[in-house]
Amino acid sequence: MEARFWKIGSVVFGGMLILALAVYWPVLNNTLVADDFFYVALGSTPVSNLLHLFWVQPNFSVRPLAMFTFWTQNRLFGESAWASHLINVSFHVGTAFILTWFLVRMGARRTTAVLAGLLFLLTPMAPEAVTWSSGRFDQMALFFMVLALALYGVCLTRNSRAAFAGSMAAVTAAFLCKESAMVLVVMVPLMEILFSEPSRQKVILADAGAGAETFMARLSLRLRQMLSDRGFLWRMGIFLTIFIGDIVLHFAILGKLGGYPNVPLFGEPIVDSVKATLQVIVAPLSNLEASHGIILALGLYTLLLCLAGLVLVILRWRQATVTARRLIVLFAVFFFVSLAPVYTQLFIIGVDNTLKESRELYTPTLCLLAVLVIALSEFSGPRRVWKGAALAALLVLVPVYATSLYVNNLPWQRASAITYSIPRQTVELVPDPPEGAKFTFTRVPEWQGGYIFITGLPQAIKNAYGRDDISVTRVRVAGPQPDANSEGYIFDYEPSSGLLSLVKRP
Repeated sequence: MEARFWKIGSVVFGGMLILALAVYWPVLNNTLVADDFFYVALGSTPVSNLLHLFWVQPNFSVRPLAMFTFWTQNRLFGESAWASHLINVSFHVGTAFILTWFLVRMGARRTTAVLAGLLFLLTPMAPEAVTWSSGRFDQMALFFMVLALALYGVCLTRNSRAAFAGSMAAVTAAFLCKESAMVLVVMVPLMEILFSEPSRQKVILADAGAGAETFMARLSLRLRQMLSDRGFLWRMGIFLTIFIGDIVLHFAILGKLGGYPNVPLFGEPIVDSVKATLQVIVAPLSNLEASHGIILALGLYTLLLCLAGLVLVILRWRQATVTARRLIVLFAVFFFVSLAPVYTQLFIIGVDNTLKESRELYTPTLCLLAVLVIALSEFSGPRRVWKGAALAALLVLVPVYATSLYVNNLPWQRASAITYSIPRQTVELVPDPPEGAKFTFTRVPEWQGGYIFITGLPQAIKNAYGRDDISVTRVRVAGPQPDANSEGYIFDYEPSSGLLSLVKRP
């Protein structure tokens, strides 16, 4: 039985890998863009100074494990863009497969598990997290979070110490990839409530229709049972030690938990920002490439599926299997808590249909798709006609998502072309600048549906010349422009033609 499980799993993983390479093939040759130049340059850090990776971004984050992958990538492949993209695609495939494996292990039907993994693999929300090399922080954090929960599930259902050790290793890895992984402080205890001691689990979820007071009484009983369980106390003790250790590490290095400079941790939600973000979640299509009508159609279809899933869960809660109830609760909670670490970004600043900052929705997207598939597949009832209708409704999203992903990647291909062109035009215009030359660039775009240059331009120019003595400044389009008395070389980029001109020499 176990051998057959792994044989099928190998086929599923292989199919996902081939499909991912097919849909991401157009962007595998994209050059590095924006911050990518900064991260791949970490390869110059000597082995004797690898602790430097803990302090690479001292202003707002501690992400040494993700930094280490950039360091290793540079050591093995140099500043190879294809290697960076291939690593990102591999993590994306890994997360989709682990989601599938997790659902099967926890008792979901294989059709449910494979479809959830497939939809996440093809999600149009992925370009900023997968296509952009610097989105790896979100990718790796989610990869290790899902792995941690999957192994924790094996630990609880099979009483496996090896699985628990693997789960805690994955928890630690997730914490060292991005601060958003701290939502595990909610998810790991929830795994205990939902999946430990299946016979006791019925005390909570078997008869939710009995009323809120009865439900809370049963939940209280379950918590008392857990607190009297020495195994639970040991597991939670080890997990909380790792969690507290990560908090101490952040305070030791940053003096805080993390967060970007000049961005408030809390604030009053802005209605338009919330509306824009929710629209992106249900219809993740770039409005730079797709018409308003197509975006609206996808959004309405997704909302219809969500409404149908909600109705099925409410009407068929007591008839559904305990496994289905556990999983729907797990991923619904995961969805809501995964929004908390990016509260400011999503509900105050907002994510619109240009998909800028959409990598923050990478984790909520996985959870939402899992909830949607579980609701329609596991709660659709025993009749084949209903199951077939639910499956067909979900399968419609497969070609729609694959096409939308291709469309959303087009701006990143253009961003790559611009990023490739500017350094080479610079070298053509000034083949041999003097030592300590100062370069100023005007009108270089930052975002056109894909990041072009934010902090990456200086490193890209230095790479083009193979020199570190050149000083590079990028003047923002909306900022004050340099005058004729400015020092050094001044270059102007014409966005409509894509040509760079030298407007001033020293």
